[in-house]
Amino acid sequence: MDVLRTIPMDGTFDQPAPLERLKGISHLYSFDLKAAIDLLPVVLTEKLLAGLVGQPMARSWYRMMAAICFRSPDRTGRPELPDHYLFTRGQPLGYYSSWPLFTLTHHALVWLAAEECFPGKVFRDYAILGDDIVIGHTKVAQAYARLVDRCQAVISLEKSIASSRGAMEFAKRFIIRNHRSDRMDLSPLSLPLIRSLSGFVSPYVFPKLGSSFLNSFRLRGGGYRVYSRIRDPLDAKVFERLSRRWKRHWLSLFTPGGLHPLPADLWLTLPHGGVLDCYQYGMVRSFIFDAVQPKDFKTESFDRVSLYWEEESEFLLEQAFAPLVSLHLAYLRWYAIGLFDYNLPLGKLLHPPIAPRVIGRVADESLVHRYGLLFRAWD
Repeated sequence: MDVLRTIPMDGTFDQPAPLERLKGISHLYSFDLKAAIDLLPVVLTEKLLAGLVGQPMARSWYRMMAAICFRSPDRTGRPELPDHYLFTRGQPLGYYSSWPLFTLTHHALVWLAAEECFPGKVFRDYAILGDDIVIGHTKVAQAYARLVDRCQAVISLEKSIASSRGAMEFAKRFIIRNHRSDRMDLSPLSLPLIRSLSGFVSPYVFPKLGSSFLNSFRLRGGGYRVYSRIRDPLDAKVFERLSRRWKRHWLSLFTPGGLHPLPADLWLTLPHGGVLDCYQYGMVRSFIFDAVQPKDFKTESFDRVSLYWEEESEFLLEQAFAPLVSLHLAYLRWYAIGLFDYNLPLGKLLHPPIAPRVIGRVADESLVHRYGLLFRAWD
């Protein structure tokens, strides 16, 4: 994922960004790949991975993709049908590595096509998000289509767009007149989506929508009664008259990324304002450190992995255990520094290093980066 972050033509972390790079181009080719992850040969990804992390690691990844057998329950009543399956071409969906490695392989196909057309030159007139792709050059698009055909993958011509007038489709967005100043996004919005906006619009979206403080309450589903009570966003009397739900929304607008971002030290004093005294500051610090204190490794996951990789224990120690220990030590260092350094602002304590306690795919265990912990401290 860190490699994808360095590619400006990739939309994994910012979907509109690669489209902005294509502004002014009229000849655009939006290709739709059928079952791309299933059909694109996994051996291509193995070769690409070998150049990044070495052949042993790439070969281990390939074995994991190609050697794992999946059992399908028999629901047809026909015992002659197979009930065990292997991936012979693509890679299984849902693996932690599936998305980034497939996307990186997709980029490599475009680079190969561009190298065929413009040897030795860097090609940047394209955008990729997983299996979605838009290419802003006719020759490169044709070379890309030939490469996909050689890989025995399939381009759906019915869903693809070849335009000479600046029309393209990318990540469910349909854009026309891309080469003109009156460029327009014609992406449709369904009625259920519009009706559900009040339930999931994040405070971080309001600045991008150009919303005002008052309009944010309407977007979140506030009625005229709530709307009529709000006049001054910093009026403590208005705040006290709101329900718990709208108090939460009011406070969220002042978190980082909201309409009126404030440092954590000042945010905790809302709605009356002011500064935290020594007692309040120490109480909040203690509350945060009690919640983020280091936890021990879950040895069960280590034992299971060690049993599976018993013959390659040295490789496992270097590639799996050592990085986890390094992350855990970094967390301990951050915790010790923050615990004894009272000059650190509270905002610095909201971003602890990520330190997984198990081997495998786990959710981010730090709650503080979403301001959830500070909401509890504010209460």
